[in-house]
Amino acid sequence: VRRFEGLVAQGRSPTVELLNDWGTTNSTVGELVDILKSHDLLAAACLFLPVEEVFPPETKQDSAAPPDRDPPTRLLGETSPPSSSNLQTQLLQNSETGHTGCDSFSYRELMRITGNFDDRSISNGGRRLGEGGFGTVYKGFLNDRAVAVKKLNPVEDMPLDKLKVQFDQEIKTLKELKHENLVDMIGFSCDEQQLCIIYV
Repeated sequence: VRRFEGLVAQGRSPTVELLNDWGTTNSTVGELVDILKSHDLLAAACLFLPVEEVFPPETKQDSAAPPDRDPPTRLLGETSPPSSSNLQTQLLQNSETGHTGCDSFSYRELMRITGNFDDRSISNGGRRLGEGGFGTVYKGFLNDRAVAVKKLNPVEDMPLDKLKVQFDQEIKTLKELKHENLVDMIGFSCDEQQLCIIYV
């Protein structure tokens, strides 16, 4: 992980280098799943296997609606705002950063769908799926669909403007990479000085 972190300071893409390294070491998806399961990154393992194989019936998590599904509280007589079932109020198409073909989400929307980035692990009722050298991954729900929101860690000794350039390169790379063994990036957030990537 440290080797890949160092690539950011060099202006290189850690994602591309990681994929290149993974693809040239004869590693298998099964090995990746074993690693994910051994580190209790079960939600990530679910992306590669049926849920039943990751969560056996006796440990399978309750599939009831997540706790943030309660309707918002309103004053008597207050009309409800337009439905945001399609995230029409928070989703920005083709943001100012120029990432056409990829959705831009507000940081506030990501806070909402991840329970304010609840840092408790999934097994303790929170939303944190796991963490690594590049950031922490949280479970969220977009239109009743589970997503992973990666909240990137700031890089020491790198000003925010350089970090955003690196972030833009990562977004462009992730948009172009499509493979059956990779999760798909569906969006990003780069407002409020916090960088996030959303995967499905």
